[in-house]
Amino acid sequence: MINRKTIVLIPDLDVYGNLITRLLEGKSSFLVNMSPITIIEKNILYYGHDYEGAIEAAKLALGNIDVPAVKISGSLAFTGFLAN
Repeated sequence: MINRKTIVLIPDLDVYGNLITRLLEGKSSFLVNMSPITIIEKNILYYGHDYEGAIEAAKLALGNIDVPAVKISGSLAFTGFLAN
């Protein structure tokens, strides 16, 4: 779960070549067996929104740009920048 200590979600591969995420939280780092986008989508849903709505809201506010900032949680003041 993304929380106030979350710094970054870094895509990584496991030993079988599957996409996973290295999550940096404060001074700790750990691996999650989900892709970064799956973690973001699940967290947006957890906080009561949907991923597509977050993308549309970001594009409405920022214009139709390739890498919009997506608000994951207003209460945590956490915004993610999705990079390809």
